[in-house]
Amino acid sequence: MKDFHIHLKKGVTDYDVMKQYIDRCIELGIDEVIFLDHGNRTSPNHKPVLNNKKIIKEFLKLIDRARSEYKNITIHSGIETDYFPDKEKQDNEIELMNSGFDYVVSSVHGVKYLNLDDTGYYKAMLDTVKKYPLNILAHLKLYDDYKEHDKIINQILKECKKKNVMMEINTSDRSIWNIEQLNYMLDLFKKYDIKYTIGSDAHKVGELGVNYDLMYSYLDNKINKEDREIEYNIVSRGTEKSGSKGYMAITKKINNSRYLIVQGHENKNITCFKDSLKCYDNDIETIAFSRFEMIGALSLNRINFKDDILLCGLGNIGIGVLVYLLDNNYKNIDIYTKDIKPYIKSMIRKLNKRYDSNIKLVDEIEEHETYIDTTGVSSVIEMIFKDIKTFKTIFLIGTPRESKYFIDPLLIHRNNLMVIGGHELRGVEKTDRVELFEKLLKVNSSNELIKQIVHINRYKKDIFENILKEKNHFIEVVKYDD
Repeated sequence: MKDFHIHLKKGVTDYDVMKQYIDRCIELGIDEVIFLDHGNRTSPNHKPVLNNKKIIKEFLKLIDRARSEYKNITIHSGIETDYFPDKEKQDNEIELMNSGFDYVVSSVHGVKYLNLDDTGYYKAMLDTVKKYPLNILAHLKLYDDYKEHDKIINQILKECKKKNVMMEINTSDRSIWNIEQLNYMLDLFKKYDIKYTIGSDAHKVGELGVNYDLMYSYLDNKINKEDREIEYNIVSRGTEKSGSKGYMAITKKINNSRYLIVQGHENKNITCFKDSLKCYDNDIETIAFSRFEMIGALSLNRINFKDDILLCGLGNIGIGVLVYLLDNNYKNIDIYTKDIKPYIKSMIRKLNKRYDSNIKLVDEIEEHETYIDTTGVSSVIEMIFKDIKTFKTIFLIGTPRESKYFIDPLLIHRNNLMVIGGHELRGVEKTDRVELFEKLLKVNSSNELIKQIVHINRYKKDIFENILKEKNHFIEVVKYDD
């Protein structure tokens, strides 16, 4: 694999930092890279890095050192330049480009600062290719109305072909194209015989290789004219009862692995790469369960807390939290849930037997040392905080769907409470999510009860609506016919 867009930041002059990037690339199987950073910046809010001869000379010297010490990875030097409408500033940038880099990567940044509308942006990108001595045109934005700008986008590609400039497929969550946009650009690449690069646009070690596995698989399939289809959808009750049409899907096998991706129900083609997770050769029950378990585990694994727990809710996330607690040797757990059906009672008995635990179903929120809410319901959260004693730990893992109750920060302060939120994406490194997900897959693959927690249905008309109307299993998955 190749990553032709990696920002080193401090690593341009700090060899220890550069080595961290190189070592991580090797771990990920990336065998060719362009290390770079920004020259002068359009926006005053962004800091230039490679904007003077002294720093550039030091950077190129460290690149040579890395090449001599690492023989199993090809390392190129680069600079990413901004577009400047002003002729004098353009000349300054061109002078930086001609400083001995292996590759010059250019794009239009600071769109708001330049006061560019969609048309102005595409004109600036065309001007960039015409006026700059670049090798790669990076992260072309495709706005919602990009098809209305088809003519000038074609002009950009024609100019790239004329000047032998490669186009970049950017895999960062900031700039990644969706499938429709990617197919549109791939068709243009083919039409004009344009070469392309793939770059993570990583600004830190944790962003290296983001979305790479699925992107490479999709590009391979596109070339070989094979379909990459969705085979399973996972029902997410809380989200879907609030109007969503689902967002968890599992692909067919790709080189003996599957991908868990963001995808709505009843759309059997991949449309988005964002937040994808590789599932290896795991069974479907393990994949679905581990995905929900990860939501709670990302918060629960941050600190140690006391084994006197009140768990509120036993839905998709709640059951994942419960098994995670048991696997981590927490045994004294009360569960507050209103809808106690036979399948719940049966599973509690099995879990108590398997883990030698003390799980009890309760109908009131009484005092505990640790509180975990997986409902996201204001009335439940209010009951937790009502008359709460000092030095308690509270995890808010359920996603709130309304804001009828607000937590008083003075209450947290005066009672010395520890309150921990549970958003599964914000503030969480992709590498941390991947590492935890892989760990959960491994642990859950040997837990025979997982297959009883997850129920797989064959697809039929109205199946998703029917599943939401009547809850008969903890986690529901729908399989499409071959």
